[in-house]
Amino acid sequence: MMALAMSWTSVLAQPTDEKKCDDPSVANAQPSYYIGLGDSHFLRKDYANAVKAYTCAADLQPDYAPVYVKRGFAYAGLQDSKAALADYAHALELDENFIAAYNNRGTLYTQLGNFGLAINDFTLVISLDPSNAVAYNNRGIVHAAEGNFDDAIADFEQAITLDPTYSTPHASLAAVYSALAARS
Repeated sequence: MMALAMSWTSVLAQPTDEKKCDDPSVANAQPSYYIGLGDSHFLRKDYANAVKAYTCAADLQPDYAPVYVKRGFAYAGLQDSKAALADYAHALELDENFIAAYNNRGTLYTQLGNFGLAINDFTLVISLDPSNAVAYNNRGIVHAAEGNFDDAIADFEQAITLDPTYSTPHASLAAVYSALAARS
């Protein structure tokens, strides 16, 4: 029994080689270095390392809302909804008008089936930026998922009016019309 206790003590006392942040390839790296590193990891769908890099940036500049939105999106990629929602909430504490935080949180709420909260977030985006075609499209998707096809059609049409080159609402509108035709 004493040998077991001593072995655990020696294991616990061993120093760890794991570093919180990777050594930067540039001297005196600024938060932007870690944000760029996180973006690079994110684009490669290496969400765990993106979270790590964004955390380093947040440690260096804790009052910068965009880094929490980026890290929240990376957490969402890791299927860690709780951490993602916490980061979106923190970003909104820092900047209550930060559209990307509302949009990303609304998208996550949609994926989680929290349609009312999603609609609230997309509506907030629209109130902050009435020309945001993405928010209209996203809110339309939620309306369609709830079976509110008239509201969905109105949102998709508004998204198309705002940005005729944005292809997603065209596809979303076609999907709604197909669903309605299938019901007939």
